[in-house]
Amino acid sequence: MLENTGVLICSVVGFPHGDSTMTTKALEAQMAVADGAREIDVQVNLGKVLSDDWAYVAGEIRFVNETVKQCGATLDVILEINFFRDLHIIILCRICSDIGVA
Repeated sequence: MLENTGVLICSVVGFPHGDSTMTTKALEAQMAVADGAREIDVQVNLGKVLSDDWAYVAGEIRFVNETVKQCGATLDVILEINFFRDLHIIILCRICSDIGVA
């Protein structure tokens, strides 16, 4: 239906709480790109953010981003800011900037 219209398809993985494994998120992203998505929005793992497990959060974002880029798509990270303190948002933005995702 959208073929040759210039409209790009986006898909969401790990929604709504981001608690699926990073491997599952990467596989969901691969499948979405194979089905036509050109942008993937990944839900950050809310529990890991709220428990300040920044190594896990950064590793997951990096892993999913690498997978998405290998598939020829781009990644955006969903930040459910109503759950987070200001410091969480600042750290998440820095992680995303360092990795090169939106």
